[in-house]
Amino acid sequence: MRQSIRALGWTITIGVILIVLFLGSAMYSIFQTLMNQGFGFGSFQIYTMEDGIVLSFPLYVNNTSYYDISTLNLTTFVRDFRGVEISKNSTTVGVIKAGAIIPTFKHNMSINSEILENLIYLLFEDGNLSIDTYVGIRYAYAFYFQMEMPNVSMPWGAPFYNLTIGELPSLPLPPSSFNGTHYLITIPLSFENHAFFNVTGAMRLEILNSTRNYLGSGTTFVNILPGSPYDPTPYNGVIEVSIPIGNMLTDTGYLCIYFENSIFNFGTVEKTYG
Repeated sequence: MRQSIRALGWTITIGVILIVLFLGSAMYSIFQTLMNQGFGFGSFQIYTMEDGIVLSFPLYVNNTSYYDISTLNLTTFVRDFRGVEISKNSTTVGVIKAGAIIPTFKHNMSINSEILENLIYLLFEDGNLSIDTYVGIRYAYAFYFQMEMPNVSMPWGAPFYNLTIGELPSLPLPPSSFNGTHYLITIPLSFENHAFFNVTGAMRLEILNSTRNYLGSGTTFVNILPGSPYDPTPYNGVIEVSIPIGNMLTDTGYLCIYFENSIFNFGTVEKTYG
């Protein structure tokens, strides 16, 4: 009986020692992997799609530890310069064997067209996007821990920065603006493209009189190359608005601008005149 108890004690002792050795080697191993840049992030890639904008976040893994990484999860939250969450996504990678290397996998975050249309200030104001990143690791099929990565800031350039609509000519309109059935009014329009993508699409301007009655509209097509807040691409053009002779133009009223392309639409941006 005494020998059985002694054998049991030795078994427990050896088991505890093995568990401690396993825990120690596992923690030391994953710590060394993390310290030796076993995980790394590449440069952001940004591109447009039909339904919005995609931020691509490359990550590589070099598992130099003694044990498998059984699950790796990458979760990101993107907030705009007013603190509003505009994107959230998670990517999960399966088993990464000890000694294995994953050269790169991409974690994508999308800012869809609905976000841009609802948060219209993103189209007109520059700022910095804030990206919070969390990496969750299940290691050696036994442990799970989560790391919060340092906050990353990325500049956001507005595609219609400093959008400016010019004034209507003073009344009465000169005879040269009348073609027999309509008055043709030319209104200056300017803005700067600070965005990383082309601004290509149709801009429409409507004129309402002082009682908000519709008078007429005009459309122009723009194709402005990408720019940045530090290297903007300016646009200076005009929109010709056609007003039927029977519509009553007043000294004061409203100018309403709209834009439409494959990525996003906006409208109404309204300005008073007179």
